[in-house]
Amino acid sequence: LALCAALACGPSQWAAADQAEVTPFGEVVVTAQKREQNIQDVGIAVTPLGGEALQDLNITTATDIVRAVPSLKMNAYSSAQVVFNIRGVSQNDYGDQQEPPVAVYQDDSYASSINLASFPVFDLARVETLRGPQGTLFGRNATGGAIQFISRKPTREFEGYTDLTVGSYNQIIVDGAISGPLGDNVQGRLAFISNQDDGWMDSVIAGVPDRGGNDHYALRGRLAFQPNDGTEVDLIARYMKADGETQAGLYSHEPACPNAQFQGEFTPPTFACPFWGTGPGESGTGYRNDSIIPSRGGDPFATAETEPSYVDREIYGATLRVNADLGAVGLVSITDYQNSEKFYIEGGDSSPDEGVFFF
Repeated sequence: LALCAALACGPSQWAAADQAEVTPFGEVVVTAQKREQNIQDVGIAVTPLGGEALQDLNITTATDIVRAVPSLKMNAYSSAQVVFNIRGVSQNDYGDQQEPPVAVYQDDSYASSINLASFPVFDLARVETLRGPQGTLFGRNATGGAIQFISRKPTREFEGYTDLTVGSYNQIIVDGAISGPLGDNVQGRLAFISNQDDGWMDSVIAGVPDRGGNDHYALRGRLAFQPNDGTEVDLIARYMKADGETQAGLYSHEPACPNAQFQGEFTPPTFACPFWGTGPGESGTGYRNDSIIPSRGGDPFATAETEPSYVDREIYGATLRVNADLGAVGLVSITDYQNSEKFYIEGGDSSPDEGVFFF
């Protein structure tokens, strides 16, 4: 109507504008406060991502959501060491025993270590990012906020799908799910994902594989049971396996020399470090390759590392949730178990010489 007024439309155009179909926004339901609510009734800052949005954005790992959520960042020291950052609240300690200040949940299962905060994303109903502090409902570990990954529930009618994604660096992602009734009051759902690629950090050493690639698969089974009209039992089992995932030791090569205060300073190509006793432009081990040194015009996405750098991970767990309507009150019981095993090894100097080696 405003456009018609500006253009001085005639009676026929006014009638067409009046009769134009208006498509209202659908209701957005979230569980940011531990119960289903319209997002308009939730008095906190929430960014929800529905299943279609996750698929459109090609979000296949937990860390991918930073592309879609404002003010959400992350530090990834490897595929197995991830710390999320909301509104600048984060931490720099990458020890597996640390509980980061942004809580991560999978279907009410809390990731109590940064080793558990990164995982494959597949067959999700939605993701909810809650800006903090969220300590009232999510505990002391939610100063910066909380992230909820909520999987799709089993259906009362049979359904299934599978998707294939092919991308750069020989990326192949296959995911899918099958769901349906198993009895009068029992439904089940089985979902899976397989994600492999060669990696985006090019190895300039012949015979040495590229770095930064995914190599994992995951399964999730979900069983819903309604013993009576007021009770619902939900059992979820999860499994993830990564073998030789090369997202470790992703460093650029920059020669440095200690100054008078023994602080490392990057050195120009013509400078010979007296502390190391090496030649001009060389690292402490005597290695020089300007093609991989970003400050000298080299490729920052290339490495000459020859030491093994990879992550092996196996994570499995189960969550049992019981919702019971007791009349005047409701009962919610959540029981969760998780187990994680990891082997991590990296060469950290990005050169073929033996230098920094961590495992």
